[in-house]
Amino acid sequence: MSIQKSSLIHAKPWVVVISAALFFAYFFAQMNMFNALGPSMIHHFNIDALSLGNLSAMSLYGNVLLIPIAGLILDRISTRHVILTNMLICTLTTLLFSYAETYTIAAIFRFIAGCTGAFCFLSCIVLASRWFTSAQMGQVIGAVVTMAMLGGALAQEPLLILIHQYGWQLAVRLYAFLGFAFLVLMFFMIEDTPEKKIWYPPPRMTLDDLKSSFFAAVANPQNWLCGVYTSLMNLMVLVIGAVWGSGYLQYRFQLTADDALQVTFLIFVGTMIGSPLVGMISDYLKQRKQVMIYGALISLLLSLLLILFPHLNKAMLALIFFALGVSTSTQVISYPVIVESNLPQHTGVSESLASFLILGTGAIFQNIFGLMMNFHAKGTFLLRIPHEYNGSDYHFAFLLIPITLLISVCISCCLKESYKKH
Repeated sequence: MSIQKSSLIHAKPWVVVISAALFFAYFFAQMNMFNALGPSMIHHFNIDALSLGNLSAMSLYGNVLLIPIAGLILDRISTRHVILTNMLICTLTTLLFSYAETYTIAAIFRFIAGCTGAFCFLSCIVLASRWFTSAQMGQVIGAVVTMAMLGGALAQEPLLILIHQYGWQLAVRLYAFLGFAFLVLMFFMIEDTPEKKIWYPPPRMTLDDLKSSFFAAVANPQNWLCGVYTSLMNLMVLVIGAVWGSGYLQYRFQLTADDALQVTFLIFVGTMIGSPLVGMISDYLKQRKQVMIYGALISLLLSLLLILFPHLNKAMLALIFFALGVSTSTQVISYPVIVESNLPQHTGVSESLASFLILGTGAIFQNIFGLMMNFHAKGTFLLRIPHEYNGSDYHFAFLLIPITLLISVCISCCLKESYKKH
């Protein structure tokens, strides 16, 4: 009996954090579902590529809006209550999105759902810091990121199957019901601290404390370099994985819709495997900067294969997309670099600054991709009516990816090695 009790005690921290990570996984699924939903959205709302990109980015707009204050809220309110409340709102707005008959109403619900996402990753980190030792945090963060990638993968081929079977509206409603099931599980599993749900708010920070943390974070170039590096490396997930990958593969490489989503799915699989792997490699080599440089360089070379060889088959594309998922995973090293490059009292604000840059850049580039497709198709950024895009339109817009990865290589070379400070 004592052995069973001991096992439960050791398992409890994982149960709590993984249950909280269900929120991250669910939000990541709804954020990335436009790869499967895109054609249905264009037809249902009669929109062009720019409007589709903007509708998808509404989730990121809401996220970016609340990220600056998410840390302050989590410092002052029960993390359990924050997670459950935001999961409920996210699930409800996902359900209401499926009933939207106008573009504006759909955008509003997507924006509200995006606001809840500002808390999903940070709340997992807060809980993990209470339930695990600092030596275990790398492993725990890797597990949380893996959960998010599972959510992103769930929004690819599985969602397309549901759309083909039931239509996009019922498919999204089924996702909403899955969210309600997660919510019930989370209600019973998540606790704020190991001390039987007892939570004590920290002493209130003064305005001078907040100003000091903010200006210290802004003045540290490492934070800006890490934020921009991660935001650009993350575009394969936030732009290609979330919205444009399926269409790009269909029209550029003549894959079927099913095959295109299966290949796109491999970005998330690669990231699931790569995130803990690059963390372990970085720890083993006692290097942050070099791993980040090589990750960006390999990603650049892989993206150039997609640019230079237009007749790649499904197997080759699958291998390249999987490898891109692994190589761009070096973005996760930015988080420990920020921790190691800032005083403990400035870490939260510094991580928020990086998150603001990451998601803000993703929102901007989802729209820029659509703008470039419009410009190549008709010589104008704004189209009054929907347009049937071709492979050259997608190819022109995809040129953004190697350009941003080249910038990532340059930025990583400018970073200071932080491991020795840890």
